Amino acid sequence: MACLSYAFLLLVIIYLITIMMMYTLTAWINLINWHVPHLDYVVVLGAGIMGKTVTPLLAARITRGIEIYQKNPGSKLIMSGGQGPGEDIPEAEAMAEYAINLGIPKEDIIIENKSRTTNENLRFSHALMKPNSKFCIVTNSYHVYRALVLAKRQGLQCIGYGAKTKWYFTLNAFVREFIAYLVITKRIQITVTGFFAVMTIIAAAFNF
Repeated sequence: MACLSYAFLLLVIIYLITIMMMYTLTAWINLINWHVPHLDYVVVLGAGIMGKTVTPLLAARITRGIEIYQKNPGSKLIMSGGQGPGEDIPEAEAMAEYAINLGIPKEDIIIENKSRTTNENLRFSHALMKPNSKFCIVTNSYHVYRALVLAKRQGLQCIGYGAKTKWYFTLNAFVREFIAYLVITKRIQITVTGFFAVMTIIAAAFNF
């Protein structure tokens, strides 16, 4: 029986390693945009701020968003992020101020300042767009794939762009993103794990 328990654990470990490898490959592929339409909106997802100040992590997202905005004449920037603990103002307002200081016209910036999660970032930002608009999501590279998965679950069609992140932060953040991915796909993960458990029980029954 102990051998079967070890076999079950081994199957789960192999499965998790396989899923992580597939997740890593898919996340990387989703950073490559082969066919890019003209974009109407560039949605920059918020991250934590210090009081009223944009952090380097968030600044990288904003800078990347501005690059894409400038390549799409007539587009608008949507700064998306509500106010979290320890923040004096909503993230979106700090993001907008940062972009304005970089020379972006105020009239080209739309503020979405109610969202508290990535799901809300997407839903609330999309509600501010004109019908049938083309848009992209801008976040840090490690976060793009999960954001696109959440967008797809909301029925939103978009592409994602990643901002550069320091390697030492990316590794830790990637692990968190992978765990979050397992959570949002928990039905599949529970089904597969349950299948392994059933197979182990059947194997044990035959041994008896």
